[in-house]
Amino acid sequence: MLLTSTFLILLASILVIFLTDATNISLLRSISLSSSGLVLILSSILIAQFDNSVYSIWFCLDGISFILIFLSSLLIFLCILFIWNDHLFKEYVLKLLLIELFLLIIFILPNFYI
Repeated sequence: MLLTSTFLILLASILVIFLTDATNISLLRSISLSSSGLVLILSSILIAQFDNSVYSIWFCLDGISFILIFLSSLLIFLCILFIWNDHLFKEYVLKLLLIELFLLIIFILPNFYI
């Protein structure tokens, strides 16, 4: 549930930012920071709910995948804050959110066994 909502938030924000005009910088900033913040909150909830006292795979994820998901979400959130006043904000945010989406996919896919 949390992983699905994380992906849906990222996909929706990428689509909305792509369709938004680059001159509407306040809307771009609010959408990008709120979506990245929500992903960070959801990934911190995931890592807080994980029981690492026993070795288990939870939602097809192991312990290292939770840590990598949280760290990548934190890194993208901080990167969006660092490019806040850049004149190419839209392009950078689109690329950062796509990178975050691909990173989350990469951290989750090796744990699915065929």
